[in-house]
Amino acid sequence: MTVTPQNNKCMLDCKMKITFINTSKNNYMIPLDTTGIRAYDGNIFWLDFKNSKKVDKSLCLELSIKKSNTEFPLEATTRKKDIDMDLINFDSLSIIAKKENDEYQEKLENWKVKYKIKDNKKAEKNMYLNENLLFLESGQEFSYYIKFDTSFELENNYFSPESYYLITPDTKYHAVLKLKIPNNIQSYFTTEQKEKYKKYKIFAGDIISKPLSL
Repeated sequence: MTVTPQNNKCMLDCKMKITFINTSKNNYMIPLDTTGIRAYDGNIFWLDFKNSKKVDKSLCLELSIKKSNTEFPLEATTRKKDIDMDLINFDSLSIIAKKENDEYQEKLENWKVKYKIKDNKKAEKNMYLNENLLFLESGQEFSYYIKFDTSFELENNYFSPESYYLITPDTKYHAVLKLKIPNNIQSYFTTEQKEKYKKYKIFAGDIISKPLSL
């Protein structure tokens, strides 16, 4: 995995190009959510895909930041998102949120029936996993862009909390992007899905970028 800034001066609040290159002789299938990045926070519910109670964002790259003279990474602060009610109609947002939730629940129920999964949490993880897979044959590469910032939404909805890093001015930081895939990731697929993807090796473990200086 390589990380390329938009330009040499761009380290925060800009676009970063993420590239995955399969240099092996095998075809790989990599669980990856490309909708954004997530923060490191040991106190919230979405630590990673394996431990997360909610799947949203749990397969995104994790941004880990630490001061250049320390060993331990910063932990993000989590709070409710600020919403300017002078600009946004609360009732309209509630209607939108309910509609999105109803559509999601209907989609999940259909998924449970299709793949014969009874447990809601297992079905949710199975659906999220299958919808966020990167297929790379030997020698192939894939690139996408993310907004590189120090604040993150925890879920894809209007009312989700947000996490952010507290950065001290005139202090040097090092950052890395990590993709953390549990070693038992294959157990989250059904037998039917394993047969469907048998051409590919499922990647498990960590992929870590080279350090970035902030």
